[in-house]
Amino acid sequence: MSRDVKAVLFDLDETLCERPRRPAERLAAAFDRAGVEPFFTADEYHRLVDEIGGTDSDIRRRERCFERLAREYDRDETVGRQVADAYQALTDYTAVQFLPGAERVLEDLEETYRLGLVTNGGPDTQSPKIDALGIRDRFETVVLAGYDTPAKPDPTPFRTAMADLDVSPERTIYVGNSLRSDIAGASASEIRSVWIPYGDPERPNRTQNRFEPDYTLESIEEALSRPWEGD
Repeated sequence: MSRDVKAVLFDLDETLCERPRRPAERLAAAFDRAGVEPFFTADEYHRLVDEIGGTDSDIRRRERCFERLAREYDRDETVGRQVADAYQALTDYTAVQFLPGAERVLEDLEETYRLGLVTNGGPDTQSPKIDALGIRDRFETVVLAGYDTPAKPDPTPFRTAMADLDVSPERTIYVGNSLRSDIAGASASEIRSVWIPYGDPERPNRTQNRFEPDYTLESIEEALSRPWEGD
């Protein structure tokens, strides 16, 4: 079975890279900058922004998300927009760094497999990260889910990447950190999945999640062991 694997697809944020400031810290700073008492959490934001989806820019989608959260908490939409503007003003999308071992994993796996990137987000937010890391040429396909296609966990971005690489699901591996978007989407696409639960808010509730990864690693660096080769 291991010889049949032809392609490995990766998530980007908190799978291959991270920003120095965690999402909760950035949101807290945005509330402070806007002079607004915090009324929702980073986890609520990330769950809702994927649900909203659409082909708007990430910046506009975040604004819509914050407006909706404001309504849900009986605040005026303008308050949500103020926080969204503050969040954007504090965000530098080029300020990213590899997670330990991530660059080595890409260098190692590209010797054997065709690599693809399937990430939620549009070019306004994801392209600066990809280019800052210098990894665009490592991938034969880059799918910006929520922009080019519906957002993960919809199976469309996974299927788009496989079509670009001309590989079938049984010959594909997907590596990501989110049970809700990465593992659920891979499962819906009939792709074997590797879960690296770095920064995943769903990790404490794993028993309540109906999507089980095929492999679980504690860090991206452990992907060097190629666990799927034992199948």
